[in-house]
Order: sequence, then C-alpha cells, then structure tokens
Amino acid sequence: MPRNCDYIILIILSLSGIIASTAQKDSSKDVFNLLVKSDSLLFLSEYRSSLDYSSKALRIALENNDYGNIALAYNSIAGTMEEVRDLDKALHYYHKSLKAIEKSKADSLNIWIYNNIGNLFLNGRKQIDSGIYYF
Repeated sequence: MPRNCDYIILIILSLSGIIASTAQKDSSKDVFNLLVKSDSLLFLSEYRSSLDYSSKALRIALENNDYGNIALAYNSIAGTMEEVRDLDKALHYYHKSLKAIEKSKADSLNIWIYNNIGNLFLNGRKQIDSGIYYF
C-alpha cells in the first residue's frame, strides 16, 4: 500500500518535469531570438557580433541538450564562416549541424543543411560535382 510520502514524491517528480519542460520552452525561445539577431547582424556584415549571438545560442542549446537548436546554431555559425570566406570552418560547422540533427527529431533540417553544403561547394569552392552531390 502506498504511503503518503510516496504520493509526495510523485507530486514533486511531476512538478519538476513541468518546470523542466517550461524552462526548455523558455530556453528554446531564447535560442530562437539569439539566432534571429545573429542573422540580422550577418545581413549587416557585422560578422563578429553575429558569431557572438550564434555562440550564445549554441551554449544555451547545449546546456539543454536541445539538438534541433544545436543544429540551427551550428548552421548559423557555418553561414557566418562562409560569408567571411573561411570555407573549411564553415564546412566543419555544417557537419556538426548534421550530427546534431541525427540526435534530434528534426529530420527536415537535413534538407536545409545539405543545401547549404551544396552551395558552399558550388559557389564558394567552385566544385560543381561536390555541390551537386549535396543537392
């Protein structure tokens, strides 16, 4: 027969799950807002600031094991690296993004990242065959 303390433990565990879920949603919003700001700065050619915001977003996503947002943050960093013509680093971060996607439930992000890699090879490196492979 369950004791009163068993019920209290169940209530505490349930509440901690709700709090964790709420914190996860809040952190996801924070990551999204940071990435939007990062993209805006990238558009303005404010590369250092863009990287700072992407890195903050990545840190929050990593702390929460939020693999979908980890993938988005790595993609954002890769995009900035591509803009400053550091194509090796860009490719490195695109691949990190793909690894994060494997751990997430956001398989649809694969299409976007592969497209970005294809564009990097096609436009940045002028390697048409490699670009087509990723498309």
